[in-house]
Amino acid sequence: MDEIVPIVTSCIAAVISIITLFYLIFSSRRTSITQTISKERMDWIRQTRSALMNFECAYRNNNTECMKASKALLESLMRRDTPEYCMVLDHVRKCMLNEYNDKDYSMLIGLTSYILSRAWERVKIDGSSLMPTGNAYRNWKVSKKTEKLLTYVIEKDYLSTIVSPDDNQRKKKKKK
Repeated sequence: MDEIVPIVTSCIAAVISIITLFYLIFSSRRTSITQTISKERMDWIRQTRSALMNFECAYRNNNTECMKASKALLESLMRRDTPEYCMVLDHVRKCMLNEYNDKDYSMLIGLTSYILSRAWERVKIDGSSLMPTGNAYRNWKVSKKTEKLLTYVIEKDYLSTIVSPDDNQRKKKKKK
């Protein structure tokens, strides 16, 4: 009987060790994947911001060659099956056809802000998620956070405002 207790204890310890090992492997794998995806998204944000800034500068200065180069880069960075990117690319094409216009420029800056905000929100949501969730849920969450900005960009003159329409500003508590 005295020999059975150490054997059972060893078996229980081995099972607990194996469960702990699998948990650590799964969680470190998930963390590594999330970090890689976040890093790639941040690189995409940097490249897209640079291409959009180059296009906006060329549009302001009516530099057709620079606009064409920036448009080509933007088309390689943005997928056609994403409505937000299609909206930006359509507006870029519209800007290339027309001469400089303050309203078009304001819309371009607003759309730029919108898609970069969406990408950054996705980085934050992916980074804070402990358990894997579906893409549809994460996209819904991003849309919920940025829908106010899109409405604002489309309906108003984005550059004429002082206060940002996003919800990132902290609300002051009322003193009693």
